[in-house]
Amino acid sequence: MTVAYTRSGSGEPLLLIHGLGGVGAYWQPLLPLLTDRYDVLAVDLPGFGGSTQLPGSAVHPAALAGALATLLDDLDWKQPTVVGHSLGGYVGFELAALGRARAVVGLAPAGLWAGQRQAGFSRVRLRATHLAASASRRVVRPFVQLACRAPFARLPKGISADTAVALYDSYSSSPGFIPVLNGVEGSPFTKGAQLTMPVTVVFGLRDTVILHRDHSRGRMPPHTRWEELAGVGHNVPWDRPREIIRLIDETTGGLNG
Repeated sequence: MTVAYTRSGSGEPLLLIHGLGGVGAYWQPLLPLLTDRYDVLAVDLPGFGGSTQLPGSAVHPAALAGALATLLDDLDWKQPTVVGHSLGGYVGFELAALGRARAVVGLAPAGLWAGQRQAGFSRVRLRATHLAASASRRVVRPFVQLACRAPFARLPKGISADTAVALYDSYSSSPGFIPVLNGVEGSPFTKGAQLTMPVTVVFGLRDTVILHRDHSRGRMPPHTRWEELAGVGHNVPWDRPREIIRLIDETTGGLNG
């Protein structure tokens, strides 16, 4: 099992975990704000980007967390601060439940379903957009490349053209997309009682990917800090990078000065 990653900065260890169909470069806008005080590890989850795929037609977030725990062992990282977006938030919670996080921050995290499955609208939308991107990839990808590199391209602040293309490639063609989606959408997080470390959960009030009905507070420990940000959609790290940095720092308890 190979987990691809980039590492930058110095200070306390910080693990960044991207969402479904993403790659580690998703975190590009936050890196300049983090690397002056954190040793930052941004991974490609198994089945995405440069990482090899886990076996099976349904890959649960716990299996992804297990692969990351092995990487942490290889790097001699016992308990980094863990920050995950969407699917990455769910994986971060599973990693924390293994005792491998000193603090955990979930940004628009998956897995907090009120019932035993994610809301039907969200499930259908994720599968439909992936199918459309996959089916049209041969035709659409050249236009994505041109559009992202055009002088008038309007990319999220801090995202390079290369990263934008890599994110499109991952979303449209990652072999891990459907197995991981199968593993997450019908299997909520159930180990909240094991999260004894500081926990922060952040949702945008305009999130149309993970709907409000899937923000079940009962799945997290009572000490969890909950933040809901007005005017923010699913891509919380892109919409409010400085606010997210502040919340990460506050969750770690100011241990980095």
